[in-house]
Amino acid sequence: MEKKYILVGKIHKSIISFYLLNKYEDYDIYLSLSLKYHTSKHKNNFISEVSYYYTLKNVNSVLVKPEFVYYDYNKNSIKYFKKLKQYVCVVVKIDKNKAFVATFYPVNKKSILKLKKLLIWEENMVK
Repeated sequence: MEKKYILVGKIHKSIISFYLLNKYEDYDIYLSLSLKYHTSKHKNNFISEVSYYYTLKNVNSVLVKPEFVYYDYNKNSIKYFKKLKQYVCVVVKIDKNKAFVATFYPVNKKSILKLKKLLIWEENMVK
């Protein structure tokens, strides 16, 4: 049987702790070998084809050292943000027993700041 996913890491303990995601503590993150197919719809949104392919080759670096991480409770996914050739968001979807890179797309810094403000608001609502 042909392998469809490769292991690229785990959900970091700091993310688990910050967002109280203890039930996902031992979840591995997988990358689909068909990620290029799933992300091609966003290709024209990148500043260049070079930026798109650079992001495709560097998804792992976004997961390992993101600049900002946001957990989307409604979609049960973790959004990792980092500036490569431009700001990008790598979306990790969580299902019953694993997490996987679902897609990536370019974002602007303003969108990241908006999520940071939302996160501060959410934290204050919990207190």
